[in-house]
Amino acid sequence: RILARLEHPGIARFLDGGRAADGSAYLVLEYVEGADLLRHARKQALAIDDRLRLFLEVLAAVEIAHARKIGHRDLKPGNVLVGANGRPKLLDFGISKLVDGEAGAAKDPRTRTELRALTPAYASPEQIRGGAVTAAADVYSLGVMLYELLAGVRPFRSATGDPGELERAVLEQDPEPPSTAARRAAATFAVSAVSETATTAE
Repeated sequence: RILARLEHPGIARFLDGGRAADGSAYLVLEYVEGADLLRHARKQALAIDDRLRLFLEVLAAVEIAHARKIGHRDLKPGNVLVGANGRPKLLDFGISKLVDGEAGAAKDPRTRTELRALTPAYASPEQIRGGAVTAAADVYSLGVMLYELLAGVRPFRSATGDPGELERAVLEQDPEPPSTAARRAAATFAVSAVSETATTAE
């Protein structure tokens, strides 16, 4: 019922839903052939202006969902596919819930993310804490996506791959400016490329 309320060219259309013979629920969405947001930007070598224009289309799709009191709760580049026409489509509202704003969320414990269905690298602090989740959580995730789209790296990373380390970084640290992160990433890439060339020559 949530997906049926979403009609927008930037959101994959809901086609069907129900329960399988074994009792598990299923959803059928429009098939979108394309690359995810980051892969598309890299493959097309998009300039910053073009990346921003693409991201504005993603924002327009999310805005429509929020206007209908629907939060996605798992926004990440992998849930945005860019088709052959260059237009992004937002996917996977599988863990979305109705969002009634902070006041309603604070009163209704059912809006809490008790099962922690999230992607840690893009989850908001309130999702990580297991607190009340509103549309602001999507706005945070969009900020992480934009940071990565422009800088080439995420604002928070774990050197060891430990999810707990990543969660602590999100809760306790401030990210460096994306321009600084972009320069650092470019320098690291240049060093790696030189090392690879030297190894190949040997």
